[in-house]
Amino acid sequence: MYTPLEQYGGDDSHTDVRADIFSFGATLYHLLTNEPPAEARKRFLDTRSLTPPRDINPNISARVEKAVLWAMSLHPDDRPKSVIEFREALLGNQEIPDRADLQGSSLNISTFRLLPQERIVGYAALALFIIGLLATVTK
Repeated sequence: MYTPLEQYGGDDSHTDVRADIFSFGATLYHLLTNEPPAEARKRFLDTRSLTPPRDINPNISARVEKAVLWAMSLHPDDRPKSVIEFREALLGNQEIPDRADLQGSSLNISTFRLLPQERIVGYAALALFIIGLLATVTK
């Protein structure tokens, strides 16, 4: 459910931090919508299989929706290059590429501020991701 396409082949030599960013984006999708995202294999075959997060939870800001969809891009080169870049996109401090596949329900991205709930969820998810990453690295 949270596995990017590049990890399905069994060859881990093609994965890097962007695979973790995909999984983190999928985790945020699940946390924000209370529904699991469509698997990457299913999305590869049918690009419409991923319901835009704001279609499920209209309380999500357009910026957060676009950042989550960016993190969940099917091709690694289309994702944020680092966790810091993704964090900055979530917080509105980083430009997100303007691509058709990142267009969610109604991405009218004007100037806005993150809702307090989104900040809390964002920071909590980032903390969990870092803890998991540290636990993996220290093993």
